[in-house]
Amino acid sequence: MRIRALLAAAVLVAVPSLAAFAQAWNTGVYLELNGGAFLVGEANDVASEVVGGVGNNLPQLGRDWEFTLGAGGAAGIGYDFGAIRLEGGLSYLSTGIKISRDGDLEEDDNKDTFTVLAATGNAWYDIDTGSPWTLYLGGGFGTANLGIHLVDVDIKVPDIRDTPDYTFSTWALAFQAGAGIGYTVADFMVIDLGYRLLGAIDPKLVKSGSIGGSDFEWPLEPGTLLTHRLGLGLRIIFL
Repeated sequence: MRIRALLAAAVLVAVPSLAAFAQAWNTGVYLELNGGAFLVGEANDVASEVVGGVGNNLPQLGRDWEFTLGAGGAAGIGYDFGAIRLEGGLSYLSTGIKISRDGDLEEDDNKDTFTVLAATGNAWYDIDTGSPWTLYLGGGFGTANLGIHLVDVDIKVPDIRDTPDYTFSTWALAFQAGAGIGYTVADFMVIDLGYRLLGAIDPKLVKSGSIGGSDFEWPLEPGTLLTHRLGLGLRIIFL
C-alpha cells in the first residue's frame, strides 16, 4: 500500500512538471535548421517544341520525366507565440532526373539535375500534449527558383562537336504544407521530425541561346511540381 501511495504521489508531481516543461519553450524568437531526403512527383508533358528553327539540332527530350531520390535542407527564423509560430524560411532541394533524349532513356549517371530554392512565410500550430512531445501542422506561401541542368547536350550541327551544358531556370509561386512532431530536450531546444510538401505552381523554364548563328528558345513546362521531404532538425529558442 505504501508503494502504491508513493507511485501515485510521483505521478501527481510528474504530470504537472511535464506540462510545465513542455510550455517552458513556448514563447520567444527561434532558429531552426533541418535536412533530409526528398522526392519529386513525376512530371508529365514537360518538353515543348524549340522555337527558332533549330529544333532538329537539339535532342528531343522525353515528355514524361522521373526524378531520383534527392537531398534537401531548410533554415527558418521565427517567433513562437505559444500555440502559434510564425516564421520565414529558406529551403534548398537537389535531385537527379531520369529523362529520355531522342527516345533513349538515360538514367541518373548522366548527371542531369533539378534544384529548388524556395523562400516562404509559414504559420505553424503546435498541439500541446502535456509532455515533452508536441505535435504541429501548418504551411505557407512564397516564391521558388527552379533550375533544370542538362549535361553534355549533343548538338546536331555540322562542324560543331561541342556538347555543352544547358541550364533552364525560372521563378514561380510556391506553397508549403507540413506536419510533424517535436521533442523538447531542454527549455530552449527542440528536436523536430517533420514532413514538408513544397510545390511550385505551373513553372515555365526557358533556355534562350544561339546555335550556328540562329537564335532559339527552348521551353520546359513540367506543370505544378510537388516535392515531398522528410527531415530531421533542431529548433533553438532564444528566451
